[in-house]
Amino acid sequence: MFYELLDHKSHLEGEREHLEGFKDADTQPPPEDRDIARSLKRRLLVSLDGDEWRLRVPLMQHWLRERGLLIERPSLQSEFLS
Repeated sequence: MFYELLDHKSHLEGEREHLEGFKDADTQPPPEDRDIARSLKRRLLVSLDGDEWRLRVPLMQHWLRERGLLIERPSLQSEFLS
C-alpha cells in the first residue's frame, strides 16, 4: 500500500529520496523544497513532531525499514519477461 501511495502519486524529483531518510531515522527535518513538503503533507504521509517530521503511520516506517523504496520505477517490460 505504501509503495502504491508513493508510486502513483509521486511526481516530484527528490520526494522519494526524502522518504528514504525515514529508513534510518524516526524523524527528520522537513524537505527544503516547498513543493515536496506540500505533496507529502497533502497525501498525509507525514506528521509534525516538534520541529521534525515523522511518518504518520508506524507501519509505513516498518515497511520502509524492511523493504526500502524502489527509487527507480520497475520497467513494465521486465514484469512481462519474468
